[in-house]
Amino acid sequence: RDFDDPDGYDLLFVDASCNANFASRLSHSCTPNCATKITVTEGKYRIEMKTIADVEIGEELTHDYHAGTDSIAEYKEAICLCGSRNCRGSYLYHTNDDEYLEVLRKNYGPVERFAALILSSINIHHDQKSEALLEKYGFRSLLLNDLPSWGKRFAVAALKVIEEEHSHLIEHILKGKNGSDEEKEEAKDEADGVKHTRIQSLVITLDKIKYFLRKCG
Repeated sequence: RDFDDPDGYDLLFVDASCNANFASRLSHSCTPNCATKITVTEGKYRIEMKTIADVEIGEELTHDYHAGTDSIAEYKEAICLCGSRNCRGSYLYHTNDDEYLEVLRKNYGPVERFAALILSSINIHHDQKSEALLEKYGFRSLLLNDLPSWGKRFAVAALKVIEEEHSHLIEHILKGKNGSDEEKEEAKDEADGVKHTRIQSLVITLDKIKYFLRKCG
């Protein structure tokens, strides 16, 4: 579900080996001419593949996998051969890359992380800024229903960290580079990819919390 879905953002998993068409065979490109979009047809969610650029007759259709991994070995093996001018070198984002972790260590160390957990457990009401942050990323009824109040506070704390990391990550990636417009665009794309992966991980965590509470309840 997209961020602007009335019920809020969520993840849709499709096992391409069981339920897919030719679109699941498209190759990755760091400069794709197609992109996926979640739509609703007759009350059912579907993943549509649409072109986002002009496509010549005979040109290969491609899309950006936008996938991440915590494994450095998997990241290095995922060599991208798209050949585009903006090729990242890998079709995966390494979410535990040292340069990403350095940003977190510098701006959000152990003390800050423990403080966020403690504050999440304190029974306080959300302020307008917290509600606005949840709304900004589409954290609505679909995710928040059946989630305890401390879970919502945890989500707010995590989103603040994700935004803080993103604000510093672009500058960190550009460190030691010329800072050309092309490099800035690549750095933003890379930082956006990490941010999106972090949000996906948070959504999965919240779903796991609700699942655990249902099983224990």
